[in-house]
Amino acid sequence: MRRGILNTIKRYYLTFKSAKSTVFIISVLLLLYFTGLLIPQKAYIPSPQAYADWKSNFPLFSTVVELFQLNEIYLAPITIFFLVLFFINLLVVLGHRLPTLLKRMYIVPLSAQDRIALVGPPPDDARLIPVPTGGPPIDETVLNFLKKRFWTVVGGDRSRSFFAVKNRYSPLGFLFFHTSFLLCLAGGLLVFFTRFTGAFILTEGQEFTPEMKNFHRIYQDAKLMKKLPPFSMRLEKALPQYENNVSTDLDVDIALTDEDRTETVRVKVNQPVKRGALSILARDVGVAPLMVLRDRAGREIAGSFFSLNVMKGDEDSFDYPDIPYVFTVRFYPDYVEREGKPFSRSRMLSNPVIQIGVTKNQHTIFAGLLPIKHHITFDGLTLSFEEVRYWVEFYVIREYGNYALIAGFLLGVTGLIMRLIFYQRTLRLFVFEGPDGLRLALSGKSEYYPHSFQHEIAQLAESLEKQLAQKRDEEGGPSSSAPLSS
Repeated sequence: MRRGILNTIKRYYLTFKSAKSTVFIISVLLLLYFTGLLIPQKAYIPSPQAYADWKSNFPLFSTVVELFQLNEIYLAPITIFFLVLFFINLLVVLGHRLPTLLKRMYIVPLSAQDRIALVGPPPDDARLIPVPTGGPPIDETVLNFLKKRFWTVVGGDRSRSFFAVKNRYSPLGFLFFHTSFLLCLAGGLLVFFTRFTGAFILTEGQEFTPEMKNFHRIYQDAKLMKKLPPFSMRLEKALPQYENNVSTDLDVDIALTDEDRTETVRVKVNQPVKRGALSILARDVGVAPLMVLRDRAGREIAGSFFSLNVMKGDEDSFDYPDIPYVFTVRFYPDYVEREGKPFSRSRMLSNPVIQIGVTKNQHTIFAGLLPIKHHITFDGLTLSFEEVRYWVEFYVIREYGNYALIAGFLLGVTGLIMRLIFYQRTLRLFVFEGPDGLRLALSGKSEYYPHSFQHEIAQLAESLEKQLAQKRDEEGGPSSSAPLSS
């Protein structure tokens, strides 16, 4: 009974680690991800109403999709199941291949079969080199010859027969390539569960600290490690650039305090500031006029910089708490009048003027133009336009796991290079007694490109023969071969 269970487990294990199982798992994952491209994914539908409209248009199809969570395919249970299966299969295959990899790198001792091959007769396609007399047939000349050409002796007695290998650790590339998947998995999970994205607005001179209440919009909250790294920043200066009234660039200088160190850095639209897992980039710019409300006696009632979205000619509004007025605004950064109508020559703050309307209880009580350093009067109150600054919307991204993803990618590329470019080649050198004296036979095998490797062996044999002959001439030895001493 117990043997039967063990045999069944062994049979399933062998099936699971087979190449067919790996191909099947990868094929299912590819099919699932391809399905995600065909079926609208819930996360990318712009609004709940749009999703409801899609369901009403395709009632039967949407029911099937929701039943199997195909509209959330990347996090669906079936996708998670096959992802887990894939990485378990990867670990099993790596564990199974590890002894073979150690053997192919000649880290473990040679097997009995390999040792027998060392002392056996040379193959028919071996390259033969006559061995000159005078000294051991395999001496330091041969070993140095191989060493200079990056061959490493890994077995044999170095006098009769031995193995040499080039790119000895190339099989590690298999381990590197497959381990890179595990690093990418770890990095991807970290990015997914720790990613936070939010936006906040600062006016020039204003400071920000990363409490959640200070973000005006949170696009994605982290599922793990919710607390953001401690930092603070102050908007020093915004420098938008325009060409023909079209925004071309945005330079933003901020004073960033991180780990008790404050430095002024420049943020650009496509060049965020990075501090470890934190990235800060500038997304948009607008104007924040300082509007001060005073009573009849000139005492200030309320005043504030209001961040208005009016740089593109749109209308925006602001109000003061507990004061029953609403102020609508259009903004002209470089005001001129054309044909009796207000117009802005550019988007630069050259001559800022506000077209303002004041309403109370939905009734307009004032409408007109308000230049900077001027004021308007209504209901016995005055509203002055005293200053204008830029505001900038910043986008904050915090995520861990990018370094693991980069390391996984580099490890995978390294593995491919080791396996496909610096592939392993083995060389066997065997000394035997031929009919006309001693001969040194060279043969070998290569993982890839066997025909070009045979050409390489021929070149090695030719160079080695010349070097042995040169050494014989230098030492003044005879040209004939001597019998191999036991």
